[in-house]
Amino acid sequence: MIWITPYLKSSLSDDVTMVWEDASTLNDYKNSRMHCATHGRLSTDSLSSGNLRGVIDSTKEFIKQVRIPYVDGPGSTGVLASGSSGLLTYSFLLSGLEVGFQPSEYMANDGVCLDYFAGSAATDSIRICKSSSIAKGWYLRTPRLADDDAYVAVNTSGGRSYYVNTIGLSMRPALILDYQAPFDPETNVLL
Repeated sequence: MIWITPYLKSSLSDDVTMVWEDASTLNDYKNSRMHCATHGRLSTDSLSSGNLRGVIDSTKEFIKQVRIPYVDGPGSTGVLASGSSGLLTYSFLLSGLEVGFQPSEYMANDGVCLDYFAGSAATDSIRICKSSSIAKGWYLRTPRLADDDAYVAVNTSGGRSYYVNTIGLSMRPALILDYQAPFDPETNVLL
């Protein structure tokens, strides 16, 4: 079972808005601040700290470490790594394909569409993430293949956009949970 967080918060009232890197850094997911921020909060050394602490404390034994497909290296020269070469992680940002965006020449084939997003339109409210009733753009792990400083993101309309790595957007990390995780499918809440 995959669980996508609504968005990360630094407190009960503030979104975590992050930029990938400073302007001199490449769009390399494995070595990015975003991966460190999501995976670092859930690594074996820090499962009991960070923004998801309340969730993690009660369910950490149900969070699986998995390998995800990703582009190893910057967008223009990176190579797709998947299967046993995929990135080992506890939490991760979703890819463009996983949220139902159609493949394009600028987007890597780094995943498959999740059932939740299957059949979604190019711009679809199913992807919109809100905080305090305000739609927020959120980063995906997919780099823009034509550039070394841009990523694919979900914009405030639920469509695909490309943003340079210095633009601040929200994060929605995903976790893979064991099938025995205490999860209520009607409320989408971990128990």
